[in-house]
Amino acid sequence: MPFYRRPQEPLAHVIIFLDTAIRGYVVGDLKRLAEIRPDPQPPNLRGCTVPESLAVFAVLDLMGFLMRKDFDDEKELDMDRLIQDQVTCTKPGPKDAVILKRIDEKARKTSDNVEYILANWLTCESNDYDELARELIIKLFRHGGAHQFLPKAAGIAKWGKERPLVEFRKAEDGFPLPILNEDRFREDSLATLGRIVRILENEDEEELRTVCGDSIEELATRMSNRLTIRHWLDRDMLKKILRSKKPDLLRGQGSQTELI
Repeated sequence: MPFYRRPQEPLAHVIIFLDTAIRGYVVGDLKRLAEIRPDPQPPNLRGCTVPESLAVFAVLDLMGFLMRKDFDDEKELDMDRLIQDQVTCTKPGPKDAVILKRIDEKARKTSDNVEYILANWLTCESNDYDELARELIIKLFRHGGAHQFLPKAAGIAKWGKERPLVEFRKAEDGFPLPILNEDRFREDSLATLGRIVRILENEDEEELRTVCGDSIEELATRMSNRLTIRHWLDRDMLKKILRSKKPDLLRGQGSQTELI
């Protein structure tokens, strides 16, 4: 994907990424999802509330990953050595699991990325994003949607951007269930995303742009992704596919190809 590649001009790849990935993909996709509305009749299904909320969480995860500076440089791993250790590996095994685990420990966690954006940026959009709301959003709505499709003991609805972010409704047994208003969540996130993009486009924000630029480069060279691809390439079935019909399928254009 060309918007991950660094041009000659310093930090120009940040602007390319913002124009191509954020404006070209993210914003357009979220606005298209917003056009999908629930059925007008109860139980008001088919509004794609869960897929849309997961898309918003993915965007917040990405922006948190790009902008956070609170990682420990001392924990940087010798990626060249780790990759060299894999050259003779033909089958994934316990050794691979340890290496991938160490690489994952280096990466900033999704929940931390989302929390960073919620606490430091979305709070500027609304007072609704207090500590309790952020905990509900991450633990019930994000984790529930990502791991079991449905929120954990909660719900997601499209109630219009004028309604509160989270409302409570009584279940049949009287237990209060939190309901995330996806319309509010999406619109607040888009507003925050636009503000972040405008700040990053400001040449005076050199430090923040540098952090973002380094993170974009990390996306382009994420070693855990490359190890995963190598493991698949080592499988006999995929080897046969590559040897038969399309041997150049994953080879690309020599040194210009980047696997991400």
